[in-house]
Amino acid sequence: MSPDILVTLLILSLLVGLLLGVPLAFLTGGIGVLFILLIDGHPATLTVVLLTLDRASNFILLAIPLFIFMGVTMEKSGIAEDLYDAFRVWLGSVRGGLGMATTLICTIFGAMVGIAGAAVVSMGLIALPNMLKYKYDKRIALGIIAAGGTLGQIIPPSVLMVIYGLAAGVSIGKLFAGGIVAGLLLSALFITYIGIRSSIQKDLCPRIVIEEKISLKNKIRPLLHLVLPAFIVILVLGSIFLGIASPSEAAAVGCFGAVLSALVRRRLNWQVIRSAALSTIRVNGMVMWVIFGATCFGTVFARVGGPEILRSVFSALPFGDWSVIIGTMLIVFILGMFLDPNMIIIIVVPIVVPTVASLGFDPIWFGILFAINLQMSFITPPFGYSLFYLKGVAPPDVSIADIYISVWPFVALQATGMIILMIFPQPVLWFVDLVIR
Repeated sequence: MSPDILVTLLILSLLVGLLLGVPLAFLTGGIGVLFILLIDGHPATLTVVLLTLDRASNFILLAIPLFIFMGVTMEKSGIAEDLYDAFRVWLGSVRGGLGMATTLICTIFGAMVGIAGAAVVSMGLIALPNMLKYKYDKRIALGIIAAGGTLGQIIPPSVLMVIYGLAAGVSIGKLFAGGIVAGLLLSALFITYIGIRSSIQKDLCPRIVIEEKISLKNKIRPLLHLVLPAFIVILVLGSIFLGIASPSEAAAVGCFGAVLSALVRRRLNWQVIRSAALSTIRVNGMVMWVIFGATCFGTVFARVGGPEILRSVFSALPFGDWSVIIGTMLIVFILGMFLDPNMIIIIVVPIVVPTVASLGFDPIWFGILFAINLQMSFITPPFGYSLFYLKGVAPPDVSIADIYISVWPFVALQATGMIILMIFPQPVLWFVDLVIR
């Protein structure tokens, strides 16, 4: 059977399985084993088993459960409340100030947590009632929280980037460095949009009238609680960027620091540890099985000549080599409306990244574009995770339709940020070279 037919059958089998709702780990692993049996016979399955065992023993995989545990522990230690109190008194009197403050909190919180849902739920419980109380337009308040909460998916230590780095075979440290540039760019775009729109529509995000002057001491006090968590994040990322520790080793230090931070803040108890452990087991178990199944599928895809066929297909499209980049981003955006971001990584990355690298594009730069696109998937209807996280903590009068409508300006801003870095990759590549030697 020709390679073209085998690749077509392989991809069609994957799509049919997804439409039928077969769990991704079993689907990719099952297809991989089935096709290797058809192509090379029973003895060849040993190769798939050995490759899967090799992937399972990869030391970098330890970073995933450790970063998850670190993030959940940080979330439970009350950092979000202190951040909000601090920025509310500093920016509340500015038109749109609460929205800007919420975006800044999500940016900082993303650097401390790195998992989906933490910032959305925290800000949905803390910031949304305050914005509604001060007569913020409901839809812009919802959009700010939904979009700002996704920044942790690209700002390190992002678990999503660890998974991408493993699937693509690229440096996680370099992805983290590029994620800082992309995350700050998106945060700046969100804040600029809030400021401009608040200035044009005066009633959209009104100022907070503070009757009593707040002393500088009371403004600074909430920030002091953040010194230890901030030091932990700097220690974790700094050790990776300087080459002192691997991501897994740095994540272990971060776990210890997160527990220490909760202890210092008198928030450490059995419930926090239990909740963090259960969340870690649940998320990590799902991710590991997906990675193992993807190893089987990726091995077979390479065996039948998939990367070469894909490269020839893309080269025949308009825009030359850029068709690979543009086409992949469009496909990922559409998939993001319906599929879990981890699934998208496992399905698309092993297929596309070898083609991207062979055409001379920087795989780290491509990874940052891919990560922004996945970040968009968290807020694109109908199945964006953050939309349902927010609905779960929003007041009863907030409908899912309100949330769907609220996010589209921010989806456009995320797409704008992705296009900016697509056209001007230099800031990402320069910063990566600066911090990773």
